[in-house]
Amino acid sequence: DPLRFEPGKGWSYSNAAFIVLGAVVEKVSGQNYFDYIREHIYKPAGMKDTDSYAADEVTPNLAYGYTRFGGDDPLGIEPRRANFMSLPLKGSPAGGGYSTAPDLLRFAQALRGHKLLNAEFTEKVTSAKVDTDFGAKYGYGFFDESVEGKVVRGHSGGAPGINSELKMFWDGSYTVIVMGNYDPPAAQGLAGKIARFLARQ
Repeated sequence: DPLRFEPGKGWSYSNAAFIVLGAVVEKVSGQNYFDYIREHIYKPAGMKDTDSYAADEVTPNLAYGYTRFGGDDPLGIEPRRANFMSLPLKGSPAGGGYSTAPDLLRFAQALRGHKLLNAEFTEKVTSAKVDTDFGAKYGYGFFDESVEGKVVRGHSGGAPGINSELKMFWDGSYTVIVMGNYDPPAAQGLAGKIARFLARQ
């Protein structure tokens, strides 16, 4: 396919690009992607309840997701169904991870506290580079937005029956974490309202 835009001049979210990035991590580090992330992100951040989902492994305390995707329910009134048939066999650099709110808070604190990257590189990775379609700007894997004049950075994730949002007030005043076992954009909607409320305080 031809380029949609000159690199650095536009934005289009790409799960495939995260898969490629995972392969680059493996090539450069000489480690399996999952081992690298455990060693260089989860461990230094103190994240003990975070990993990538694997269908052939037991995941303690894993919540079931409930979805309306894939059904014939044009009015959205039928009960949601368990999402186990839509889970991947294994997580990937593009998604399929699991975590807890306390672990995501540990990640936010480690990132803002420069335990994962030095201050210069943290700013380079998380700060705005290009405009998106919904008002925020995008860095290297992080959305960067102004909420009531406050710099808020983070990322969301979602799939059928699974939805999460992490919003970090960059001054360290607040971290908003919403995790849900419903379809997107349930967590994003609530996280946005909470962030706007907190920004006005």
